[in-house]
Order: sequence, then structure tokens, then C-alpha cells
Amino acid sequence: IAALRDPNNRVQIEILITEGVTLQRALEIISAEASLSLDSLTEAVSDPTIYGINPPTGSLEGYLFPATYTFEPGATAGDIVARMVEEMKDRLESAGVAEEDWHETLTLAALIQREARFENDFYRVSRVFTNRLDVSMPLQSDATITYWTGEYGSAGTSDADRADEGNPYNTYVRTGLPPGPIASPGRDALRAVIEPDEASYLFFVSRNDGTHIFANTYREHEKNVDEFQRRRRRRRRVR
Repeated sequence: IAALRDPNNRVQIEILITEGVTLQRALEIISAEASLSLDSLTEAVSDPTIYGINPPTGSLEGYLFPATYTFEPGATAGDIVARMVEEMKDRLESAGVAEEDWHETLTLAALIQREARFENDFYRVSRVFTNRLDVSMPLQSDATITYWTGEYGSAGTSDADRADEGNPYNTYVRTGLPPGPIASPGRDALRAVIEPDEASYLFFVSRNDGTHIFANTYREHEKNVDEFQRRRRRRRRVR
């Protein structure tokens, strides 16, 4: 009886989905942790309407909320996916996002999630993208391009990639948001969409340490890029 009452003896499945992972990567993690076949999970996400949503892309990309979940042994692929989708829906509803705005909110939040690393930058990056959308300026995010090309671990893109008009996620040649989310956004990214920083930023560049520097004008941005490149050259010499 004592053993049965001890919570440490309870057998559960624990699954950690981190912020910024793609749907495919999330399915691979679930498969490994829950001992479910990847085929069964792929089947479970094939029809989003089963979970009460109908995204324009026909994909659950971005709709699994990243968090740590526990499940009882025997949980099916559908059980697990449904729980993660419901968590995302609950988060959107709690944030006051109308159902008709879910897809757009998740699309922008996923973009912010992939571009920013630290909490303060989430709100600044959100403002850059919001300001660009307001003036029909291309978002110019490498993260959207690499999502389509499959080079998701890469931070950069080639000239050919950025010029590819056949890529529907190419935010260099297309204005507006990409067709849908490119990853699973977390709490901070969702909040940043709703409460972007109050600023006139239109540009940002990485400091290569996880943080970014922001600018209102292209001239300021060019100076920031030059400074970033100088720092990178100095680091290479030191090595």
C-alpha cells in the first residue's frame, strides 16, 4: 500500500517540447519519449479539423504549445496531439485572441520565436515586424526561407535563396506574413505579438551573442551591421 501511495513510483510518460521547434521535430520527440511510431503521429496531425481548427495551410505547424507534458502509459498519438493543441488554444483564448485571429497571431509569434532569444528582444522584434507590416515593407526574415528549404539549423541564407520567388515563405520577395507558422511559439512570443514594444524600429541585426541591436533608419542599420562585422572579424583573428 505504501508503494502504491508513493508518487515516485508512478509510471508516466514525460514529453518536453521546447519553444521554436518545428512540427516535424516535435513529432520526432514525441515518438521517442512515448514509444509511438512516427507514422502514427504523422497520421494524427494530418487533419487539423479533428482538433477543432482549420488553418489555411492545412497543417498543425505552430499549433502545438511547447511545454512539459505528462501522460499515462497507453496514451495514443491522437491523445497527445489533442492535449498539446488544446493547450495552445487555451493560451490564445486566455490572451484574448479571437479565434479568427489565431492563425495570424501564431504565424507572427513563430517568426518572433525563431528570431529572438531573450525576453526583452521578443517585444522589440515584434515591433520591427509590426512596423514593417504596417507600411507593406518585406519582413526579410532568413528563418522563413530556411523553413521552406529545410536548412532550419542554419542562421544564414544565400543570394539565390533570397531571390527565389517560388518559395511561398520567402519574406524577401513577398510582403506580409508567410502562409503560416514556421515553428511552435511559446508564451513570451505570443505575448510579444499582443504587446509589442513602443518604438519606431524597422531594422535589427544580431550581435552574435543571442541579443540584437535595433534601428529606426537604414543608415543606422548599416552602421550596426558594420559594427557587427568588425566584431566578427576581431573574434576570428583572436581564434
